[in-house]
Amino acid sequence: MKLIAPSGVSVVLPDNVHSELFTLSKKSFPLETGGIIYGSYTDNNRCASIAGITAQTSDSRAGRTWFHRGVNRLQKFLNNLWSTKLYYLGEWHFHPSGAPHPSGRDLSSLKSIAASSKTNCSDPLMLIIGGTTSALTFRLFLVNADGDYVELSSTEQQGTSFTSS
Repeated sequence: MKLIAPSGVSVVLPDNVHSELFTLSKKSFPLETGGIIYGSYTDNNRCASIAGITAQTSDSRAGRTWFHRGVNRLQKFLNNLWSTKLYYLGEWHFHPSGAPHPSGRDLSSLKSIAASSKTNCSDPLMLIIGGTTSALTFRLFLVNADGDYVELSSTEQQGTSFTSS
């Protein structure tokens, strides 16, 4: 599936990654979960192609309305990705029984990531899944260092809402 921002920046989300996001979210219900999004850039950095996601790390902590992604073994993982020309693209997480809309805390976290020279990602993606195990939806956002964000929309169908099976 391809999602596009009003500016023309686009993101390719493969079906297998979409499926994995929903599987990990269902498995964690009723607690939040999340991880990182990684992939590559094409078309003069105007298109990000998602290659995969990580599950939450062993030092991550979660509750029904909050999630803190840990860092255990992530740096080594990211270094290995870098050597294969795959890069950190952003974050994903699940809002169980909630809407897939960014909270103030979500935006603050991504704003810090965008401003950090350590991540080398000035416009990180934020993919949020919301709902219950029988009806999950997601939304994808692009966030900048000012904390401004824009939602990307599907070019293949109306909206980015999906009912899981």
